[in-house]
Amino acid sequence: MNENISKHITYKEAVFSQTAIRKGIKNEPNKTQLAAMKKVAENIFEKLRAHFGKPIRISSFYRSIELNKAIGGSATSQHCLGQAIDIQAISGTGITNKDLFNYTVKFLDFDQIIWEFGNDDDPEWVHISWVGNGKNRKKITRAIRSGNAAKYIDFVPEILLTLTHNKKYKKGIVNVDKLNFRSTCEINKNNIISILNKNSVVDVVSKTGSWYKIIYNHKQGFVNTRYLSLIE
Repeated sequence: MNENISKHITYKEAVFSQTAIRKGIKNEPNKTQLAAMKKVAENIFEKLRAHFGKPIRISSFYRSIELNKAIGGSATSQHCLGQAIDIQAISGTGITNKDLFNYTVKFLDFDQIIWEFGNDDDPEWVHISWVGNGKNRKKITRAIRSGNAAKYIDFVPEILLTLTHNKKYKKGIVNVDKLNFRSTCEINKNNIISILNKNSVVDVVSKTGSWYKIIYNHKQGFVNTRYLSLIE
């Protein structure tokens, strides 16, 4: 197979994996997966490449089920369908992973984008998927390390946080010490994003039963209504 995926992505680059080579794993997409990869390239990668006018590194594109299992990927990974790509800015080009993330969020259609680890200033890499026109969810997620595992939380990036402030969300203030900030509206030791200190001020997005959906420090999650006092 010598057919390029797109103008700036070769087939070899799209299926390359050190793990596959080391373990002797076959990593070749079928026609359906290849077609999906070309759509990702066309609608995501090439648009980023055209905007920034600089090379962009592909750290992972297609993964066979066997390869995905070998690297500990999610059982529902869109990489296995040819629908997702992981990219990184290249040092010295003048762009960052955050730049790639922000441009995608603001200007491109996508199914899911993940701010992969890193810190508040820059992710280690950016995961982006594309399913189809009219089918993309525009889901924005952040991956954080939790011990030896990864935790995925809803995320409101700074570039959108500025826009969401125009909605004039109500403000809330934490009225207890050490309030659990959760990724879902239920009491579960595995859904704690972080701990909020007393007097922390948050944006209140909505209310569902005894839970407020809030935005704090660019993260979106839930707190119990009894521990948050509305101030606006």
